[in-house]
Amino acid sequence: HTVRRQLNNDPLFFDMLRSALAEFQKMNISSDELIGFFSKKAGRDLSPLFNMYLNFAEPPVLEYAYDSIQSELSYKWASPLKDDYPLKVVVRSGEEKVKIQPTTTFQKLSLKEKPMFKISDFGYILLKDNNAEKKK
Repeated sequence: HTVRRQLNNDPLFFDMLRSALAEFQKMNISSDELIGFFSKKAGRDLSPLFNMYLNFAEPPVLEYAYDSIQSELSYKWASPLKDDYPLKVVVRSGEEKVKIQPTTTFQKLSLKEKPMFKISDFGYILLKDNNAEKKK
């Protein structure tokens, strides 16, 4: 579902699945061939998404903290990621919805209200709330 959410285009996603089935039926193919096929159909490199979920036991972890005094969200990808991971995440703050693209270094975003994350908006990741860690 992560690929589907990142494409944000159900007709394209389901066409990719049908096309892959038609193209590769009764064949053995490598994961690289399938990833290349999906990337070509999508018009963008999907290998980082596939790499994360095929080659790591843990899903990506989005580490974040919200400073209510500064009205600021700090966020970054944490382990197991070693490089920037091209996954967009939807953050909700009150009525506002903002798409962010975290990197492996902290970024900041001004938000009027404490952020809310809805996992189904962007795929399978884990969230690490650093505010909760500070309270322990």
